[in-house]
Amino acid sequence: MLSELFGSKHSKKEGGAGLVLDEYQISILSHSWRTETPDRMSANKDEYRVCFPVHEQSKSMLDVPCLDDLLEPMLQKRNGNKMTKSWGKSRQLCTQPKSIETLSYQDQLASRLNIVATCYMQQGLENLLSILKSEETNMDKAVQTVRDLFDMSNKAFDQAGRAGAFHHLVRRIAAYTYTGLSTFKDIHSKVMYLPLSSESLFGSGLHS
Repeated sequence: MLSELFGSKHSKKEGGAGLVLDEYQISILSHSWRTETPDRMSANKDEYRVCFPVHEQSKSMLDVPCLDDLLEPMLQKRNGNKMTKSWGKSRQLCTQPKSIETLSYQDQLASRLNIVATCYMQQGLENLLSILKSEETNMDKAVQTVRDLFDMSNKAFDQAGRAGAFHHLVRRIAAYTYTGLSTFKDIHSKVMYLPLSSESLFGSGLHS
């Protein structure tokens, strides 16, 4: 069990087919997916940035895009100086058009499946370690388990990317609404569905 491998307390649960969460996994989720204090939750722990450094060569691919410079004069024209007085390193928008809720719901669905896939991988690692520690190691079974884990990790990787994409779209529609771009109905699809990139929130396509 996960607790025996990593020193966490748990209780074994049974009943029905499908994933049964380990108490260790439930403990992790209770501080994020089901946190009682969402106002205190951060995007990640500081220790994660130390554990998972990113090489400069890959930084641009993985960076979260900032709000476009071109949006500042639009904000100022539409909302006055009060809206843009804090525009700087901490650029942010506050808005609630109806489509934000729909996108956020899809984001949660993507995140949920990512959590499920990660739980399966953790339990798959438990199974792999049990195979390797057995007196008569079945190497064929161990190799197949590794292949299954790799397949699951690909799915989790894809789901994490999808969740990030929905986050990107939520921020984009907030900017689209607050800057007044939404008043130009003929450019909606051209602006809202520009490629997602790390260059900026809308990317270079916004200028053209």
